Amino acid sequence: TDTIVVLSVDQDAKQAKIISIPRDSYVPYSNDVRQALRNEGLYYSPGMFKINAAKNIGSNVINYQGGKFENKGINFLCSVINNLLGYRIDDYVYVNFEGFKDVVDAFGGVTITVEEDMRQSDGTLVLPKGVHKLDGELALFYARARHRYDADGNELGSLGDSYRKSHQLKMLTEMASQVVTVDNVLNAGNILNSLRNAVYHSFDLNNLSGYISLGMDYANGKYEVETVLIQGDEIDPLGDGVSYVKIYS
Repeated sequence: TDTIVVLSVDQDAKQAKIISIPRDSYVPYSNDVRQALRNEGLYYSPGMFKINAAKNIGSNVINYQGGKFENKGINFLCSVINNLLGYRIDDYVYVNFEGFKDVVDAFGGVTITVEEDMRQSDGTLVLPKGVHKLDGELALFYARARHRYDADGNELGSLGDSYRKSHQLKMLTEMASQVVTVDNVLNAGNILNSLRNAVYHSFDLNNLSGYISLGMDYANGKYEVETVLIQGDEIDPLGDGVSYVKIYS
């Protein structure tokens, strides 16, 4: 859950928004949740009130009982997103780092225009500027990088998590345009089944008709897609030196 993205689809207007939620978003938990964190000795754990901790809290701290999915952590995260932003989550897809690489490799890689030379912290060049077809390992590097370095390993200025989020949104839109083809949409059930060890989701593979229809319209160029990176004020609500992002009014 270090990367949390909501796909919002208006099927009548044929518009889709890919909305990236900052992983450092502050969650103003209720007194009950706060007390549960105290009982577990986690209240003052750095970053425990960030949204990327919500899944763990739902599963392992409060044993969350709400929601419609089998995974209690996912249910709690969906509830947090709904309370903070008003988004009702109908389905979910959950992929870890290894799963992400497997997905990219399963489709033969993804072509990305790299905006500038991307290096490791020692200055080693990993991705030169230009158009590249990335395998899963390189795609993960592109999607996870949050710092910029020169050839000598000196850190250059960047927007940190926003820099990374912009890459992730670009990766998602590029993968969608390259992967969501008519043939793949019609074979979606088999593709998801073949990736069952890499991708966890809430879809009923025996009833994908609604998503098949949506995917076909997208594959045929009927959708306008917008990417949105949610921004917020930097705050330190607990006064412990840990920076959060306030995304609610």
